[in-house]
Amino acid sequence: MTSSPEKKQLIDSLSERNPSVDWKTRLDSPSRRLLNFFESISLRFEAPVNWLIHDPRFNPLYHTGTITIFLLVVILLTGVYLTMFYPFGFTASYHAVSEIEANFTGRIIRAMHRYASDAAVIFALLHGWRTFFQDRFRGPRWLAWVTGVGMAFVVWIIGITGYWLIWDNRAQILNQSLFNILGNFKGGQAFIVDYLVGEAAGTGWVFMMIVILLHLGLSALTAFFLWTHLKRMSRAKWLPP
Repeated sequence: MTSSPEKKQLIDSLSERNPSVDWKTRLDSPSRRLLNFFESISLRFEAPVNWLIHDPRFNPLYHTGTITIFLLVVILLTGVYLTMFYPFGFTASYHAVSEIEANFTGRIIRAMHRYASDAAVIFALLHGWRTFFQDRFRGPRWLAWVTGVGMAFVVWIIGITGYWLIWDNRAQILNQSLFNILGNFKGGQAFIVDYLVGEAAGTGWVFMMIVILLHLGLSALTAFFLWTHLKRMSRAKWLPP
């Protein structure tokens, strides 16, 4: 708990940096007390990491944003490689992934793509949590917060389309979910028959083309969100130390 002189000094310091905000009211508000509670819990979990690493410069919890960007770069580079060996079609796509797995280099790159994607989601959520309890989502930072939340949602959809591209058992679960959603609409039923289960679907190359275009298009949208996320920051950091 901050003592009164320390609190007054903090308010004076914050007021000098941004006099447009009533810092006394904000720091005494119920929302700020709730954020302080979340912060105290988070710091307890961070303490063992600090003790283990000793040097805060190398504590990954202090670089969650830049680590996420680094992982996105890894995902981009490995994704470009995997796309070069990916044909379109239900059977063709499944066999292509099997052949990539059978090749040592392909298996390593696919593993990097997959686990970097998982890690990017984890570090992005940690980054959002730290931004939230540090009260860095209001005022001039509102745009960074909104674009960050939007980016997290888009990355989640990208992950779904990525699982679809493998066309294995998980893709069949996604197909069933799609059937349940589109089956309630006449146009959706026509889409299922024409592109998934009917004779008109053929080898399935049209549906797989749609999925990969969604995968790549949403990835490009993530890059736009990231640029918007950082453009208003005066000292934006792109990569971790």
